[in-house]
Amino acid sequence: MIVFIALILVAAVASTVIINTIQDTSENAESTVLDVRGELSKKVLVEGAYISERDCTVVIWEHGGAAGWSASFTVGAHTGAAFVAAGGTDNAASTVVVDDGCRAILYENSDFSGWENTYEVGSHAINPNDQLSSLIVQNPSSRLPQGFELEMIMELGLGSPPIPAETVRWSVSCKNGTGVGLDSEDIVTSGSRLLGDTNTLGDDSDFVAGEIIEYGMVFKVPVSFSNCIPNSGINLPLLLHVDGGATTNVNLALRATAQGTNLFFDP
Repeated sequence: MIVFIALILVAAVASTVIINTIQDTSENAESTVLDVRGELSKKVLVEGAYISERDCTVVIWEHGGAAGWSASFTVGAHTGAAFVAAGGTDNAASTVVVDDGCRAILYENSDFSGWENTYEVGSHAINPNDQLSSLIVQNPSSRLPQGFELEMIMELGLGSPPIPAETVRWSVSCKNGTGVGLDSEDIVTSGSRLLGDTNTLGDDSDFVAGEIIEYGMVFKVPVSFSNCIPNSGINLPLLLHVDGGATTNVNLALRATAQGTNLFFDP
């Protein structure tokens, strides 16, 4: 009888241990699921991606060696009046410096008549000297200029908890000739702010480390391409990652390169 009672007690203790172990395992599993759900809920969505590329620039100098007066011109047609208004002097220019992605077409007269000379990227002596009155600046390249930028409009995904601004990072890579160019920054370093041009505290300034982004806040993030210089007409993958959270894959269709183009909606 004593042996039988002892066996019953041992079985009872074993059952208690098993039940406790099952409960602990269940609680741990539930905690793990909650942690995973919490991490996955930290997600950033992109609502728009607008081209805000740095306009390529052509600079006209009075003398060689970047000396004398200078006048800068972005993409467009610049008559003789516009040339003078920008700081140039009629019939007194010797050098043209053409920015990456630009082309400069120089004209003898203020209405784009007379002799015509075209200059590609680089610094060039203007020929004939001291006879320039108007110019046209073009961006004819199928390759976007270095310094190309996007303005990304973002917000937190549904159910995302508040997250520190510095934990959001974007990255993009593309082929540059035979190599690969990579650009990546957190959105604080990028110089981001809310759509209303303030930080999360309502100040007229960019986000700083420690600021908290909450669900419902819409913010804009400059994405600068320094190493990755994509060709127009391609699909460009961009990654958005939240430290301790999810990664969002965004496919940008660079079908058009005009400033203001929304790569999400424009054909």
